[in-house]
Amino acid sequence: MITWRGVPLHRWSLLVNLVLLVVTALLAALVVARPDPQVPRVTANAPGARALDRAGPALSGSAPGTMASMADVAWFIPKLDEARDDMPPAYEFGCEQNQEDPDAVRCDFADTDSDLRVAMVGDSKILQWQSAIATLGRENSWHVISYTKSNCGLHAGLQLNHGQPYRNCEEWNSRVMEHLLADPPDVVLVSNHVNTALTETEQSDGPGVQESTAAMAEGLAQQWNKLEQAGSDVIVILDNPSPIGSVYECLEGHLEDLGACAFPRSEGIARSAQSVQWDAAEQVGTVDVVDLTDAICPAPMCVPVIGNVLIYRQGSHLTDTYVRTLTRALGRKLVPLVAERSNYPATKTG
Repeated sequence: MITWRGVPLHRWSLLVNLVLLVVTALLAALVVARPDPQVPRVTANAPGARALDRAGPALSGSAPGTMASMADVAWFIPKLDEARDDMPPAYEFGCEQNQEDPDAVRCDFADTDSDLRVAMVGDSKILQWQSAIATLGRENSWHVISYTKSNCGLHAGLQLNHGQPYRNCEEWNSRVMEHLLADPPDVVLVSNHVNTALTETEQSDGPGVQESTAAMAEGLAQQWNKLEQAGSDVIVILDNPSPIGSVYECLEGHLEDLGACAFPRSEGIARSAQSVQWDAAEQVGTVDVVDLTDAICPAPMCVPVIGNVLIYRQGSHLTDTYVRTLTRALGRKLVPLVAERSNYPATKTG
């Protein structure tokens, strides 16, 4: 029997072959396997929208917010099974009125001792900004007040909800306006998602009604005019581009191809309420508009992840994680407007 250092040579041969097999398998795994994007490795370094700032951190090799950058995404937060519930704290506090009740629910945030009062009023599209606005409020001594209702913007029109006239949205609007006009805040921040309201039409069989974007723009302008005339300054935070369906549900089947869940920016804007908000602002004439579209969809295609942060949760709503990374971008536009309109000095822009 041939031996080497007392060990039979055929055993050395078997050992060498086993080591080579293990090494080959490991190398193949490194080449073939892609990191699971659902396993955050350095979550503290997820810059989100801050990756779009020149001075901000960037984790990918391609420009953030582009289709090319999707190939560089090795992980993102929140995880898909957490995205639906990635909402601002206001929901835990019960600050959004449901779709059945018309009562005006008020919540107070940030510096509640301040004389500078900034109200957030509308549907869930204004409430999605609560975390960022509360942070800016604490930094700039704003007493932030909210009046919000599910699927009900601040407007004088009659909209549909689940195919039926949303009558208690009308009643909610009346009650909220009563509060706002009785004690006008310095600034009222508004936003909404529904972009049509009912309008009367003449049909072959007599008078009828149909949904109209013009009716919604007029309804928004009516409420904003009343607030401006009462001494409040209205600032519109434009609705964000809207995807088709659920982005996080799309990603469940495309974790190896995140770009498959992107959508054209132009179509996303068309599905949003931006056009009626612009029209209403033009009708009023004195309303300021804050547009953060470029911080949410900076390229021709709106991607689902920027700076390792998932952008969308339910429908077209932004994840609270992404909104928090938008605080700086929102502050750069909003804080100077609040300071200018309220005669209070700006402290920090986020």
